[in-house]
Amino acid sequence: MSHPPRLALIATLLLGVAACASSKPDRPPDHNRIQEGHAPTPFTATELRRGCRSGRVVRLRLWTAGKPPAIQVWRFFDASPTDARIEMTVTDESGAELGAPKLVTMLWSELQGHASFPDAATEIETVQRATPIGHFECWMYTVRRQDGVVERYWFAKSLPGPPIEYGREEGGELVARQTMIESKY
Repeated sequence: MSHPPRLALIATLLLGVAACASSKPDRPPDHNRIQEGHAPTPFTATELRRGCRSGRVVRLRLWTAGKPPAIQVWRFFDASPTDARIEMTVTDESGAELGAPKLVTMLWSELQGHASFPDAATEIETVQRATPIGHFECWMYTVRRQDGVVERYWFAKSLPGPPIEYGREEGGELVARQTMIESKY
């Protein structure tokens, strides 16, 4: 009795298991890594420049435990190959300004650096996330800090820029959340 077909089947199954075991999880590419010992960032400086060109407006709903919710608006303008000016305004939910608008000039590489976290403290996984601006496939970064704080960032793969959602936990309790409620040109 011949067993070659059975051996071929077993060999195929073993190769399939080995391929699955050796495949990397879906993560941003290693060339997005900007610092030794840090995880790759979700977007490169070039991708951020393309995704946050002059005219982009991002509205974020901010919630912090014990405080009334607020809305933060980011307006990108004067974008160049190296940097952009961003006007940031914070209002209450009715639209009344909470302080004067803040104007900053940021290098694209600085903005990329905001999403650079120590590799040993960072878990990256692909998840689906529904938000007020739509449903997205995201890289969820879970960052476990030495002080016990856990931060989660949901970066929409198709929307280079700030995370579409952010959450901060202290002692297992959610203490802050930021949710993108608008992104337009």
